[in-house]
Amino acid sequence: MIEGLSFTPYRRTFCQTLRTARGIWAFREGFLVQYSAGGQRHLGEVAPLPAFGSESLQQAAEFLTEASTNGVDPWRLQSLPACAFALSAVKPQYAAETHYPVAGLLPAGAAALPILSRKIKEGFIRFKWKIGVEAVSYEIEHLLRMLAATPDTVRLRLDANAALSCAELETWLQALSAHRHRIEFMEQPLAIGMEESMADAMQQFGIAIALDESLTYANYRERIHTWLGPLVIKPVLMGAVSEQARELAPVASRVVLSSAFESRVAIGKILALAQSLPQLTYALGFDTATAFEDSLAFKLDRASLVNQPLSEAEARVIWDDLRV
Repeated sequence: MIEGLSFTPYRRTFCQTLRTARGIWAFREGFLVQYSAGGQRHLGEVAPLPAFGSESLQQAAEFLTEASTNGVDPWRLQSLPACAFALSAVKPQYAAETHYPVAGLLPAGAAALPILSRKIKEGFIRFKWKIGVEAVSYEIEHLLRMLAATPDTVRLRLDANAALSCAELETWLQALSAHRHRIEFMEQPLAIGMEESMADAMQQFGIAIALDESLTYANYRERIHTWLGPLVIKPVLMGAVSEQARELAPVASRVVLSSAFESRVAIGKILALAQSLPQLTYALGFDTATAFEDSLAFKLDRASLVNQPLSEAEARVIWDDLRV
C-alpha cells in the first residue's frame, strides 16, 4: 500500500539541443515522488512523453496532486503508465556488480563522425544514429563514411523516429544491403500503423527492423508477441516494473531497453527490470548520461551501465536540491 506521497517537479535543459525527425528537443520535464510502501521509503520518477503513448505532464500533475491528498487510486494508475512506473515499490537487490553494455548515441547529420571516433576510444561498439533529419542521399553518404572509418566490429542502429516514406525506406535498405553485417537494425522507419509494410521490408531485404513508437503502453502487450524483429522498450513509459518483467520475459532476447531521457532516480528500477530479464542480448539504449549536467544526471562506467543502487543519502540530497 502506498502512503504519504509527496512530489516535486523538475525541468532539465539539454546541454545540447537534440535534433530528431520529430524536431528540436531543448528540455525535459517530469516529477520526483516520495512515498512509503512495505514499511520503507521510496523515491520514484514520473517522466511522461505523451508522443510515445504515456499520459501528459498535466495529467500526471493532476494525479499526483490528488494522490498526495487523498491517497493513490490503483484503478487510475492503469491509464497513467509513467506514474505507475514511478510508484512501483521496487528496491533492487543486487547480488553482484553487473555491467550492462550501452549503445552510444550519435547526433544527427555530419556531426556524428567525430563523436563516433571518440566514443569508439571510450569502449563503445554499438551506436544509435538519428536519421530522417536530412535528405536520404545525404544521410546515406555520411553513413558510408562512418562505416569506412570504423572497425568491422562496430554495429549501427539507424533510428528514423517514424519519419521515412515507403520509398525512402526502400532506398535506405537497398543502400544497406551490401553492409547488412554492420547494421544491427533500423528503428521505426515508418509511421505507426505501417507495421505490415515494415515487416514486409524486413523480410525482403533481410535487415532487422525494430519497433519503437509502435509499442505504446496501450498496445505493446499484443505487438511484442507478433513482431519478429527487435522491440525497443522505454521502461519509464510502460507501467509498473513487475508487470513489465512478466510481459517481456517470453520475448526478452528481442528486447532493447531504451532511455526516455530520465534521470538516475529511474535507473535503479530500470536495472531491476534488466536483472529480471537475463535473456536480454541487446546493448541498452542509455547513452544519455551526458545529456544534462545537474544533480539528476547518472554516470556510465566507460561504455556500460552498472547496477549501483541509489543510496538513501544520495536520494535525500537529490530531493532536497529540487525542493530548494
